[in-house]
Amino acid sequence: MIPPLLLVVTGPPNRLLQVYATAPEELVLERFAARARTPGRHEGHADVAAIPEVEQGLATGRWRPLALSGELVELDSSGPIDLEPVEARVRTLCA
Repeated sequence: MIPPLLLVVTGPPNRLLQVYATAPEELVLERFAARARTPGRHEGHADVAAIPEVEQGLATGRWRPLALSGELVELDSSGPIDLEPVEARVRTLCA
């Protein structure tokens, strides 16, 4: 079986648009920990146990944008997000 991402990159002609949300590391960790404490969140997610891994991943840049030939749009998610520019770009690419 061919991995789905490989099909996108090597398959029929296409246009890629990668949307990458960013925020300061401290805020990402705060949000992750808050989600872990959400009442009713299934313990199978193992969020609390994963906090050290998330801290390390952020510190080492593990979750950076993928190295794709398509277009990259970075969104600062530290506050309200204006999706209008992203929506406009998607409409342009799909035209």
